[in-house]
Amino acid sequence: MLRDGEPNPLNIYSNRQIEGTCPPHFTQVKFDLYIHQSHKEFADWIWENLEGRFWIGDFFEAPSRDQSVAALKVNHKVDMYVCAAFESPSEATMFAMCKDQISAPNRL
Repeated sequence: MLRDGEPNPLNIYSNRQIEGTCPPHFTQVKFDLYIHQSHKEFADWIWENLEGRFWIGDFFEAPSRDQSVAALKVNHKVDMYVCAAFESPSEATMFAMCKDQISAPNRL
């Protein structure tokens, strides 16, 4: 709850991590979740290193923006990513730069 000796009001009122759906004005960072990683590892890193509001969850999309809805119904193919979204674009940038180094302690 304390970072740099100052309490974060969002932590105190439990408003920091958004539950449910991702707010549309948040900046999204999509990435693949590898076998040795979990949502919790990324959420813990965000809690420790960033200060603003965030959302983390699964993100589904068609593999190509050019693919028609009719083709999507026939192929039944949808890509799944993990997505972390941030109210502050600068925090989204920081997370995007560091996400590849985030992993569980004591794992290589």
